[in-house]
Amino acid sequence: MSITIPENLDNLDQKIQSRLEKCRAGILCPDTLKEQALKLRESMGWTHDCGLLIAAGHQPVLYHPGLLMKDVLAHALAKRYNGVAYNIVLDTDEVDLEFSYPALMDLDYSSTVTGTAAWPVQKRTARYGNSRRIVGSVEFTQTDRMRLLQACDDACRGLHLVLNPASRESARRMIQDFKRSIETAESILDPSTELRRLAHEKLGIQIRDVRASDLFDSEAFLYFATFIAERSDDFRSRYNLELARYRRERKIKNLAQPLPDLDEASGELPFWYIENGIREPLQDEGFQEAIESARAGKGKIYPRAITTSLFFRLFFCDLFIHGTGGGRYDRITENLISEFFQCDAAPFLVATASLSMQPRADLPVESRTVPEVELEMREIKFDPAQFLSTECKLRKERDDLIQQWQVARKKGQDRSELHGQFLKLRKKAGLYLKGQKKDLRKERARARYVDRARKIYGDRSYPIFYYDLSPLLSAVQNIASPQKPEKVPG
Repeated sequence: MSITIPENLDNLDQKIQSRLEKCRAGILCPDTLKEQALKLRESMGWTHDCGLLIAAGHQPVLYHPGLLMKDVLAHALAKRYNGVAYNIVLDTDEVDLEFSYPALMDLDYSSTVTGTAAWPVQKRTARYGNSRRIVGSVEFTQTDRMRLLQACDDACRGLHLVLNPASRESARRMIQDFKRSIETAESILDPSTELRRLAHEKLGIQIRDVRASDLFDSEAFLYFATFIAERSDDFRSRYNLELARYRRERKIKNLAQPLPDLDEASGELPFWYIENGIREPLQDEGFQEAIESARAGKGKIYPRAITTSLFFRLFFCDLFIHGTGGGRYDRITENLISEFFQCDAAPFLVATASLSMQPRADLPVESRTVPEVELEMREIKFDPAQFLSTECKLRKERDDLIQQWQVARKKGQDRSELHGQFLKLRKKAGLYLKGQKKDLRKERARARYVDRARKIYGDRSYPIFYYDLSPLLSAVQNIASPQKPEKVPG
């Protein structure tokens, strides 16, 4: 089990207090930005009585513990600062939904298979390769529903192969609850939302959901996009400079990591234009037409990776929680915020978790690794006498031959006769180790089995119904101790 959450709460408290003080002093952000941010919050149901707004977010996938940890932490921090927790459902990304479960591959091994038949297949086009259709424009069909229900049934049938009885029953109950929610689902977003709701109910936490598309349809976002587009040369220059600095500090040579530069020659902008569910990159030349189309309701402008979290932190929340991937992005944006926007944004944290499933008691999960066993098998093949007792005559002959070999090598003498003697000795010694060789072959077979088992029990991507989620709550127990900020931004 591995859980990553903020440990230095004093530092976090200082960041929150600093944000409150800057807000009172009127230097948190430009006046127009501040006004637009307040309107956006209020349109999403936030009021001053709600307190600090703690936000996390992700694409609508079937959550694993690492993603759920963000919700758990958001709830705990909302309690700490007497605020409210929001989850931003990123329904503006490409369709990418997957349901994996442990299943029997043959008579001996279990492994991960993917029940993705339940989801729409991304069609290929000559221009883009993978389809650019986004989640919000994909219909949840009856065929999708039936395939996902079938995947749940398949997953239930394999529970006894890998989980202990208690974990098995817990997983089966949650899968059955999940199935009932699928039967009434109307949107492709519903399976993910309902699975999270079941987990929240089980853990006793409260999170408000808001769709990213609603945030990006706001006047605040159009103001944000226009602000960048009107200063696009400066933004591209600073953005590419920060990316270069990030790569240099981490010795990254791949120019596509963690993100590619914005192309200055074509006037590339950090936004997509969406029309009829298809997304295309925006450039300077087409921005004015795109913004007019968005205001008229004919198309939409959506942010790309960096500008997504930038917008959330500038306009929506007081504290943002990333996973490990998203955390990389905002390490790049800190200087952009202060130098390009000339203001402060909500601080961010990184949280994730890896939980292990509880295996059946009769499944071996501990052994030496396959390479370790094979190394010993190789040594016993080419130098078997070393495994004999030090009192054995063949062992002593072997040690004498090695000493003679080293002396002959130093003197530059011919060692072919010594080599021949060593081969004869190896053949004799090998006869005494047939039982040990047989045991090593058995150990290698076990190690291969255990290696597969480790891949199952160490896989962090299964949906949350396979895990005991209580360690997530235990990890934030101290964090949830209430702190009372003097005043809420806005």
